[in-house]
Amino acid sequence: PSSIPSKAPSGQPSSIPSEMPSCTPSQMPTPPEETFLFYPDWSPGAVGCKNDGNEPSHMSADPSNYMSTTLAKCCSSYFSWNYDVCIGNLPGICARSLFYPDWE
Repeated sequence: PSSIPSKAPSGQPSSIPSEMPSCTPSQMPTPPEETFLFYPDWSPGAVGCKNDGNEPSHMSADPSNYMSTTLAKCCSSYFSWNYDVCIGNLPGICARSLFYPDWE
């Protein structure tokens, strides 16, 4: 490395942006106190994992056995048999209904 530049700067910095600024501001980061881990929702009619901060107390008391940092990890750990539904890969009503043979 040299302390002497190889050539002079091309000119003064521009006073105008190089691109048009976005009309839609980006979202603010989620405050840490509002960020929750994912947990399996085993309530009747549930289809997977939630991260709403309303996990049962036995799960929050033992987070290493029930809580996950990502939806994918929660779904693969607790709903691997129905992973696509849990992760939300199946659109519409098909993602909410499972079919099975009715032998009667």
